[in-house]
Amino acid sequence: MFSKAIPYYNTLMNTRQASIGILILVVVIVGWVTYGQLRPNVVGFSPADGAKGVIVDTPIELEFSRSMRPETVIENVELNPDLAGEFTWVDNTLVFTPDEPWPRGTHIDVHLTEGARSSLGVGLRDELRWSFTVGRIRLVYLWPVDGPSELYALDLISGEVEQLTDSLGVLEYDVSEDGIKIFYSATNPSGGSDLWILNRRTGESELLLACESVTCRNPQVSPDQSMVAYEREVSAGLGQATYSQVWLTSVGPAGTNQVVIANRETRLPVWSPDGWLSLYDAGLDSYVFMDLKGDGEVFFDNLIGEAGSWSPNGNLFVASEFFDVDLDILRGPSGEAENSEVEEENLQAVSVLSTHLISFNLETYQISDLTVSDDLEDIGAVFSPSGVVLAFARRQIDEEGWSPGRQLWLMRADGREVRMLTDDPTYKHTAFAWRPDGTQIAYVRFNQTLLTAPSELWVIDADGRNALRLVIGGYAPQWLP
Repeated sequence: MFSKAIPYYNTLMNTRQASIGILILVVVIVGWVTYGQLRPNVVGFSPADGAKGVIVDTPIELEFSRSMRPETVIENVELNPDLAGEFTWVDNTLVFTPDEPWPRGTHIDVHLTEGARSSLGVGLRDELRWSFTVGRIRLVYLWPVDGPSELYALDLISGEVEQLTDSLGVLEYDVSEDGIKIFYSATNPSGGSDLWILNRRTGESELLLACESVTCRNPQVSPDQSMVAYEREVSAGLGQATYSQVWLTSVGPAGTNQVVIANRETRLPVWSPDGWLSLYDAGLDSYVFMDLKGDGEVFFDNLIGEAGSWSPNGNLFVASEFFDVDLDILRGPSGEAENSEVEEENLQAVSVLSTHLISFNLETYQISDLTVSDDLEDIGAVFSPSGVVLAFARRQIDEEGWSPGRQLWLMRADGREVRMLTDDPTYKHTAFAWRPDGTQIAYVRFNQTLLTAPSELWVIDADGRNALRLVIGGYAPQWLP
């Protein structure tokens, strides 16, 4: 009887051993699976791998699947080149913000090693490597001049061109001070035009203001990006012509939209660096400078009513103004008496309207004529980033020196040290835009003897060297910092 029990005992032991083995295997598998589930991994990072044209102050972000031990992550983040900066956490996302902007055009390599640990002490599932390239200063412009136009950005070093918008046609635009957002007006299917915001970090455009059948154009963003001034088409009444008014709309979900000066024709909104808004009041023949926070107003009489330029410190405003000029050319009577002989002392000097650059000081109310000479015609001045120099268009109006085109000139902001940069008499030079570092000036030129020729977008060094044609049919240049 005992001998018969031995096989049964052996069978039972084998079964138990097998069960224990299976149990151990199950525990190992479950443990391994659980451990694998506990292992953290990176579920998102930015800038994207291979991204180009990254904005210079863009932070690096790493999002983890679990909470982490901060010191183990920070210790295992490697940057090449190695730049100083600050690490911060937002939930499970590590953010690295460089102390100084990324060097322009630099290739940045990021490496996160496996030494990073979760809050439970579990190591990172996989190491991570990626890279991105910091963008250089680029030139943004509209193309083509015969429309519908879109916004493009050009890297002057690599020659790469990026189309920034895809609309029914961009009318005008303005770049924020930090270069991250572009505010633009674009035509819509209703026959009007809307205001949009292009975010360069995401590449996406967001509708700021739907104007439906109304034309809303020439957006100008305030220095703090809280407000956008723009020109809105207003009807004077049934069967009457429309006119423009400057309106303000706030940037944000709870925005307001209101006219700046009711019941009058206004145009050309421009913000000063310290937040004053200038506009031209056609009814008063005057620029109006408005401190929207302090309700202050200053007036500067002007008959031309073309766009002016603020100095970087916000103290000076420069615009063109008409001047009556008597030329050296003499003329006799007209009409039936045109061919009659007239003694020289009875001949009259030919009188023309010229334009001078006028500087207005908002602190002292002092007005200065920067052009001075009566045989010159100046227009379109733009302050350099330093505020020391003005770029402007000039031509002579005397019979000997007259030319169909205006040339690009520079002068100090007080009117001294004037010098010419271009010398192409048949071309009109306009739309001057200073590179943020002051080393170059972009401009548009038009052929004044062949008016059917398209516009040309050029750039020239501030010392007058290396003039280079960039885009045929491009216009309205600005720089992306």
